[in-house]
Amino acid sequence: MEPDLLSSFWRFLVDEDGFVWVRPYEPLEHALALGGRPSGPGGEWLVISPDGSEVGRIEVPAGLELVQVTSSSVVGLHRDDLGIE
Repeated sequence: MEPDLLSSFWRFLVDEDGFVWVRPYEPLEHALALGGRPSGPGGEWLVISPDGSEVGRIEVPAGLELVQVTSSSVVGLHRDDLGIE
């Protein structure tokens, strides 16, 4: 029996409280071989609790690469057109 949906992700982080932040794989954005456009940092992330349930979705601003998530902050990295942080 085949599943209706195939779960896959593009990137993930685990915060200090054990929540998993997952950037879902989106073929139209991430698959250049399928004609997708190059995807930079940012985009929608799913937040999954330590017990495995989805607790929310976070929209990260375009160009911001998540580096660390703590209980009181989200740390990101942004580069300019020359690649300078």
